[in-house]
Amino acid sequence: MQKNRKWMEERLPPSAAMTEQYYANPAQACWDEVKPYPVCISSWALHIRGGPGTEYPVVRIARGEEVFTVTAHAFGIGASKWGRIEGGEGWISLDFVRHVE
Repeated sequence: MQKNRKWMEERLPPSAAMTEQYYANPAQACWDEVKPYPVCISSWALHIRGGPGTEYPVVRIARGEEVFTVTAHAFGIGASKWGRIEGGEGWISLDFVRHVE
């Protein structure tokens, strides 16, 4: 467990408040590329963050029916799953979006 903790600490911001579950599987800090797919915000506003978790700073706030293309998935604090936005703008919680056909 100590080896995994050191591995995570080297790759995450020092301010990240990590849980034991998060440390238990260091692969969760990595992301998986996915076939790009479009999503639309399902709430009135959505934080776009600098990384996959609420410990990362908010880059901007998206509002309304803005559509994004998700290119990767990751696990992180504050959401069941995070999605990386195409073009490198940031990460969004997939809990607050819906798939667009």
